[in-house]
Amino acid sequence: MRVDANSKVGLAHAVRLKKLISNLPFSFDLSIFGSDERVLESFFPEARFLEVDNLKCSTDFDFVVSDCIVRNDIFWREWLPKRRPILIVIDDYGGDLPADLILNGTVIDSNHKYTGTKKGCQILCGPEYALIDTSYSKNLWSKNHDLGNHLIVVIGSGERAAQWAFKIVKDLQLNNLFQTINIIVGSAFKEFEALKLLASKKDIKAEMSVTSDYLASLLSECSISLITGGMILYEALAVGIPTIVFPQEQNLIEEANWFERQDCVVNLGYNGGMDMHLVACELESLIVNEVKLDKMSRNSISIIDGRGMKRAASAIEAFIKEKLDFGA
Repeated sequence: MRVDANSKVGLAHAVRLKKLISNLPFSFDLSIFGSDERVLESFFPEARFLEVDNLKCSTDFDFVVSDCIVRNDIFWREWLPKRRPILIVIDDYGGDLPADLILNGTVIDSNHKYTGTKKGCQILCGPEYALIDTSYSKNLWSKNHDLGNHLIVVIGSGERAAQWAFKIVKDLQLNNLFQTINIIVGSAFKEFEALKLLASKKDIKAEMSVTSDYLASLLSECSISLITGGMILYEALAVGIPTIVFPQEQNLIEEANWFERQDCVVNLGYNGGMDMHLVACELESLIVNEVKLDKMSRNSISIIDGRGMKRAASAIEAFIKEKLDFGA
């Protein structure tokens, strides 16, 4: 596998690859070429980690799975053109890919366009292949009026996401609108202890690196989610929780706009998310709008059904069996 996991690109690529290969119904020896071996080892303790020199001389791979936005390193420039292995690419953006099988679970049609693929390449695109854990579709949201209002905030990767987390804790004024507020961040969040301390002073519970089962359960039990863009957006929509999204990176704007047009989310916008007055107004407006809450929930689960991981694993299984001529 070719995958990175660090504070810059986040952990989502490693998370979804771990879940994907765990759904493959055959055994294999796993090698990984990627940045930050320490982080990747926590996801793939069974793997052999390859340095650049090892990658140059290795020839014993039956197939390669890549989930990596960096495509100008030695893997892409030197190793792939020389070895030409069976290549499966997990992708979000389209482009020039010498792949045999491409899986793209995003909703933007313009991101599904590929060139340079191998003859007979299979291209499977759309939200039905969204690579999220199946636990999200098993924990569906329903508004329980007897339990009051509860807010869950989920923070993705990147510098702006981290800044947003601190602004929420420091500056967001909700005037006791919610009985409880939970903030969840990933394990790449660098200043978690400082965030946790600030949050505790305002009776906000901050947690780091929770399991998919736990997060899915929290999402299903809370009234509204306030989240960054990225994989968590698909996870929240699979649960069906009404969601306010802050597309914290430029490459997440179009996706947030798309889901807004489908009446699945309230979109704060790339700049609006940093305006805590706007965030408070949107939360206050949405929490009392029962019709909109129900509509957003229905629309969300109709688009993201949460079974994309299983579909993708089945597609890879069939593809590998055909290519390697086993399992007949």
